[in-house]
Amino acid sequence: MKLFRRLGLYRRILESTGIEPKIAVEIEAQMLSIMEEGIAEQHMLCSRFVRGELAFAEFVRE
Repeated sequence: MKLFRRLGLYRRILESTGIEPKIAVEIEAQMLSIMEEGIAEQHMLCSRFVRGELAFAEFVRE
């Protein structure tokens, strides 16, 4: 995520489609924030599964 943020990859893609730079920066920030939240949730679930706090079926469902 840090690399994506440094490169501004999503911002550049959005700008190449004609979106204004200011709006592209805002969209990129939101996208990266959502991705970071998803990664944190996945890490939490995997940690709970590895510690034996979740059964496999429950892990897959969540």
